[in-house]
Amino acid sequence: SMSNLGMHTNVTVIETQKGLVVIETEMTPGIMKTIKEAAEKKLRRKDWAYVINTHKHLHHAGGNSAFPDTQIIGHERMSVDWVKHMLSTDRGRRGYCGCVGVDTALRQLRQTLTQAGLTPAQRETLRKRRRFCEALKQEIMAGFEVRNPTITFNEHYELDMGDVHLRLTDWGAGISHS
Repeated sequence: SMSNLGMHTNVTVIETQKGLVVIETEMTPGIMKTIKEAAEKKLRRKDWAYVINTHKHLHHAGGNSAFPDTQIIGHERMSVDWVKHMLSTDRGRRGYCGCVGVDTALRQLRQTLTQAGLTPAQRETLRKRRRFCEALKQEIMAGFEVRNPTITFNEHYELDMGDVHLRLTDWGAGISHS
């Protein structure tokens, strides 16, 4: 099943005549690699044409490097250089783990797992979430490559994929200002 492979954003894959297009790439390359492999298996193809990032938050663009040979499209305001800087030091990576809630989630999961009255299914779900958060923290602490868009646009960008035509439109900065 493709459900619950990640947990931070909605990842969408569009099948087209000219290749696969993925919108958003989760928080880290490791998380995205799992989703990417599941999509390739389900769709029986690996021809990634484009990555589209809606904005610069790491949970939308952190997995870009899981697509090393794929063009990345984002708004001209979108730069993940601030993330590159943060992930370049141990202190920055620890701070980022706190910022994205990994440490809090791990604490809460450990506490909840000690509670009486949990069913075996609930306990297993919590253990899976704990393992996911532990792997996420480990990947963040190890550091990883963060890729900026290779194609940027201002107001609109047209993408002709043969049987599918995508028109990307900027409606202004939202919560991320990107």
